[in-house]
Amino acid sequence: MESFIRLAIRAAKRGIHEEYPVGAVIVDKNRVVSTGFNNQHKTHPMIKAIDPHRTLHAEIHAIIRSGRCELQDATVIVYRQSKTGKMAMAKPCPTCQALLKEHGVSRMIYSTPEGWAREKIA
Repeated sequence: MESFIRLAIRAAKRGIHEEYPVGAVIVDKNRVVSTGFNNQHKTHPMIKAIDPHRTLHAEIHAIIRSGRCELQDATVIVYRQSKTGKMAMAKPCPTCQALLKEHGVSRMIYSTPEGWAREKIA
């Protein structure tokens, strides 16, 4: 699991928001399916339906980059870094959780200021 967490941290550093970078990794059967980071894809055809502010959340970016419609029983790992460089709350928003669930992702692991939290996607 630690290697997946490091990958989520590296993905966050690629994001557009220097103040709060977010990175996501989708893992299925102990293999990386995809990574994503918060970014702007003003020309991406799905962005208008996902976020009217045209910022693509890391979790959704990872789903799109996976190229798969079904991610049955996969896990998403999400990392967010604060302005001071410490771990911050990265629980996926309700919209991201709904889309993750729709694509079959059943578990999420996310950073918090206190460490890592694990939850099933309801």
